[in-house]
Amino acid sequence: MVKKSHVEKKKVVVEPKEENIQAPANERTVFVGNLPSSTSKQELKRHFVDCGSIESVRVRSFKKHEHKRRTNSRDATYKSELNPGSIFGYVQFESNDSIESAVGKSGSTLGGNIIRVDSCTSTGTLDPSRTAFLGNVPRTATENAVYTLFQEEGIGKISTIRLVRDSYSGECRGFGFIMFEDSQTLKSALKLTEAILEGRPLRIFPASDRLGTLSSKRKSRDHSQDSPSWTGKRSKKTEFAKKPPRGIR
Repeated sequence: MVKKSHVEKKKVVVEPKEENIQAPANERTVFVGNLPSSTSKQELKRHFVDCGSIESVRVRSFKKHEHKRRTNSRDATYKSELNPGSIFGYVQFESNDSIESAVGKSGSTLGGNIIRVDSCTSTGTLDPSRTAFLGNVPRTATENAVYTLFQEEGIGKISTIRLVRDSYSGECRGFGFIMFEDSQTLKSALKLTEAILEGRPLRIFPASDRLGTLSSKRKSRDHSQDSPSWTGKRSKKTEFAKKPPRGIR
């Protein structure tokens, strides 16, 4: 009897093809605020071209009385912090690896304006350890004016400036925040309290307590907005159905 030789069969392993999987669009996009009203898509793109390959650029402005129409929540959130004489935009990159470099351009100058850059996935939280609260800010003040004031006083390491504005008129509500690159710069900035901006002495002090209060108010407001609401046509019908029959009231 002839024995069959044992031949081992080699298993062929098929390696999966590499797929070019992109991160979600919002993870590859930055918000750019306080742009000059004349900024074009091309100018905005040129400002960020060294951060990586750009997929798309959008430029938006709030038209007069636009608050009366519905806007998406992200635009509405940013509107309260925008200079009414400026516009804003979004830059979407091909890779989320470009975001860190793009956000690093916050505080840079484009067309004479100090721009603000945030990741669209960022909560926009300010670091209390290096942020100052600004009080008694003139209603007509701009981020550029605040930046220039601190620059002239020798405080140049500024990360971002946020003047809180009225959502209808666009005017400053009299206060804002300025975040510096480090806590040591904050200490130097606190010495500038009573510095004059457009004829008014600014009140400058650590923002830690104020940020906590505003955060709590925002969470409370967001919670109430997210809670189930039984309003609308269906609820009205239900309420009407529960009314006692005529003659028994």
